[in-house]
Amino acid sequence: MDFKIEYFTDPYSHIIIHNAFPRRLCREFFEEALKLEPFYEQAKVGYDTLSPRHDGCKVCDVEELIRRNALRDNKVVYMDQQYKTRIHESVIVQGLHNQICNMGALKNIIIKYGGVFSLLEYINTSETILSWYGKCDFFGWHKDTFTAGEKSGTRIITVVYYFNKENAKFTGGELLLADPTFSVVKKITPENNMLVVFPSHQLHAVNSVNLDTAAFDEGRFSINFWLGYNNINKFQSHTNI
Repeated sequence: MDFKIEYFTDPYSHIIIHNAFPRRLCREFFEEALKLEPFYEQAKVGYDTLSPRHDGCKVCDVEELIRRNALRDNKVVYMDQQYKTRIHESVIVQGLHNQICNMGALKNIIIKYGGVFSLLEYINTSETILSWYGKCDFFGWHKDTFTAGEKSGTRIITVVYYFNKENAKFTGGELLLADPTFSVVKKITPENNMLVVFPSHQLHAVNSVNLDTAAFDEGRFSINFWLGYNNINKFQSHTNI
């Protein structure tokens, strides 16, 4: 495959893969995303909300601010709920598993960067959400993880895949990555057929989208593909993390 891989360590470790999937598969993803237009719904904020701390910790103060202000405005399809027992019918879900988890090429590329990425070898659960951002849509600062309850550990690695209409009219909608105190903030411009991979517990956001048309197919399309483990205690014991 003719992909290009970039690895960065600021503001935290992340991988960008350009031309990630075969063009045919990218087009099929887009076709499925358009067919699902009647099923998009307003996105919910479902990340973990811990009780705030007041011990003078600057990082904790920042996290409390995030919890109070993280909002989002965009539409999504919760793919696992949408297809339920028919998940094999989704080109998007099956394509992501084949390209990242099963067939080896991208999986091996991600694993070799070590750290949290090496845990992809042990992943046994996934979650897929299809997102559409139209005019002025955005997602405030947040983390993808849940630190308590049955979902704890199910989001260890976040994979974001970008795909859209060729020469789509939207601008903006950049992915923002930040360190815990916002001393370093990186902006990543969404690019057709591009993957961004990063640890789910790290801060990120989506800039507001600029779009002068209401045409659905001109919007910003992306997929969040979370990879994790469905028994975090057993997982931690097995991997010594």
